[in-house]
Amino acid sequence: MQTGTFTKQLNSKPLISKIGLHILFIFSFIFFEKVVSLIMRPTAPIAPSLLYYIPAIGVFYFNTYFVMKLWNKTISSFIKIMFLILVEINVYWISSLFITSVITKHSISDTKVFNTENNVGNIWRGSYFFLFSLLYWLHLQSIKSNRRADALALANAEAELEKVKLENKLLRSQINSHFLCNTLNSIYAMADGREERIARAIKLTSDFVRYTYTDFAQDNVQLVPLTEEIEQLNGLLEICSIRFGELPIQFDINIEKDSDFKIPPVLLLTFVENIFAHGLFNDPGHPVTISVNLTQTEFRFRTRNMKNDVTTHPSTGIGVENAKARLATYYPDRFQFNTYNTDNYYSLDLKITL
Repeated sequence: MQTGTFTKQLNSKPLISKIGLHILFIFSFIFFEKVVSLIMRPTAPIAPSLLYYIPAIGVFYFNTYFVMKLWNKTISSFIKIMFLILVEINVYWISSLFITSVITKHSISDTKVFNTENNVGNIWRGSYFFLFSLLYWLHLQSIKSNRRADALALANAEAELEKVKLENKLLRSQINSHFLCNTLNSIYAMADGREERIARAIKLTSDFVRYTYTDFAQDNVQLVPLTEEIEQLNGLLEICSIRFGELPIQFDINIEKDSDFKIPPVLLLTFVENIFAHGLFNDPGHPVTISVNLTQTEFRFRTRNMKNDVTTHPSTGIGVENAKARLATYYPDRFQFNTYNTDNYYSLDLKITL
């Protein structure tokens, strides 16, 4: 099993490409050093000196892929790494002395091999390749850190998107089911020959249900033009007029031309439906007021209604809280949402800066 996995990794294109880049870098580095060496010492032999790169390459990769992997931000790991670094440099130093001994055909103990110049030079060069490997390891850690950050950001974005979708579906589901059932019951009760009124009521209810439950839930639409939401608000008010008769509702709309402002679907419908679920909406002495204003710099939505002391649907506040959460998702730091709950009246004021 492990052999198969290793073979698969070895045959993978990214790994082959990475090995190729390393080989290219090694040859380029050696070529550069030899060119500089020939310029400074034209008579120096090239072939024998290539042997010194064997321990250098060993130090580089051993330090990168083994020693530095021991680091876990603890004192014990630091001590282990420092010990292994000293071992690495000493191994490089001894290996270089051995290579010099082979090339010059002198014993390692001979002063032509074991002298201050060679010893200091070998220790420095071992440290030099260690520093190279350390920089490369830090580069790899930076790449891993960035990938983790990107993966976390992507996961958070996906989670936030899923949260928004769930909130939208939840908010749509909170449009009072009693309201729809009562509307349909009223339509059946009107079956006394007034076909035009019944047809209109059925059409409005069908459009309303399609808008709130079907279109956006299936297409995962997150924002809709304000004009579409207002159209559904008008339909909702007309449905209520059919159910309850002429209602004292003042609905003011002021939208500047050439505006493409969008809002989360069913947002305004939720606020207005709450009026019919929990407020007193059929008292001519206390009319319901709804206003929509849109300028080039600000969107504002306000409602005010008399409170109904007797209600069959106690308010839980979930719909309003979900609406605030959706506003925070789509318009962070750009909206103000206030409700005013007095003894007799309930008011709502929403402002969004464009």
